[in-house]
Amino acid sequence: MIKTNFFSPKAGEPLERRKTNLSINYRHLGYAPRRGITATKGSHQNNYVDWYSADMLLVAILISLLSLFDSIITQQLLFLGGSEENHFMETAIQRGHLFFMSVKFLLTSLGTVFLVIHKNFIVFKLLRVEHFLYILLLAYCGLMVWETHLLNISHIAW
Repeated sequence: MIKTNFFSPKAGEPLERRKTNLSINYRHLGYAPRRGITATKGSHQNNYVDWYSADMLLVAILISLLSLFDSIITQQLLFLGGSEENHFMETAIQRGHLFFMSVKFLLTSLGTVFLVIHKNFIVFKLLRVEHFLYILLLAYCGLMVWETHLLNISHIAW
């Protein structure tokens, strides 16, 4: 059965929905976002987007880097007599320092990517995941300050 388009000037001809135009849409190259920045905030609630802002990339990179710094400082604190309270990470430390750093970086990065993908979702009916990422970044910064303080205390006592 051949479908015809009754609303076109060529009413008797078969309907061809595919075009032979092979040009590249400039939006596919990343020059203009489709829904990430130009849409209103209300339309983004509990929806995925196909374009993420640069600040989300920066937050994800900073959280991953702080995770690496956390693993380095944790290893130094363990060397100075500290203990790891997370049993999963304790097992990773026993397998080697490089394995510990890799596992910590991988788990943190995968979790961060998952949160960035869900950045417009609302959790517990009050907090946007995007805001939770900023809170997580601030918490990691606070953790770095605390671990640096512990490292300074342990060097003084040592």
